[in-house]
Amino acid sequence: MADRKGDETKRPSNCGRRDGQWKPCPNLKEIDPRNMSGETYSCNVCGEHYYLDYEEMR
Repeated sequence: MADRKGDETKRPSNCGRRDGQWKPCPNLKEIDPRNMSGETYSCNVCGEHYYLDYEEMR
């Protein structure tokens, strides 16, 4: 599953990096939390989608 960046025009103003700090998107939700090899997140508003692989995070 490839990561994809969301549509910047649909991204809410309270989402993303501001003032040197990361502000988490309130619309970003974890998909399939039962996956034991990593975490998949997706935003229903802007379409941002990414996967965190536990092996790569070590």
